[in-house]
Amino acid sequence: RHRLALEYLSRHDQFVAHRSIPDGNGHTSGGGASHDTMSELKLAGLVEYGRNPNQSHYGYRITPAGRSALAAEGREDE
Repeated sequence: RHRLALEYLSRHDQFVAHRSIPDGNGHTSGGGASHDTMSELKLAGLVEYGRNPNQSHYGYRITPAGRSALAAEGREDE
């Protein structure tokens, strides 16, 4: 579930509402990624919470540490 959220966020350059981030099954219809998933990623420093300039909604975006963790995990899969 963490990897799926990080992969999704890595394709976006701005904050994304958590309802748009796929859950552990790759779906957003149930409200997207759980608050637990996003909180765990935030506590680990892999995502940050905030809002895009000129927009009122808040969301998450991947941090450089999150991109590094995702890249490292991808290398382990090879």
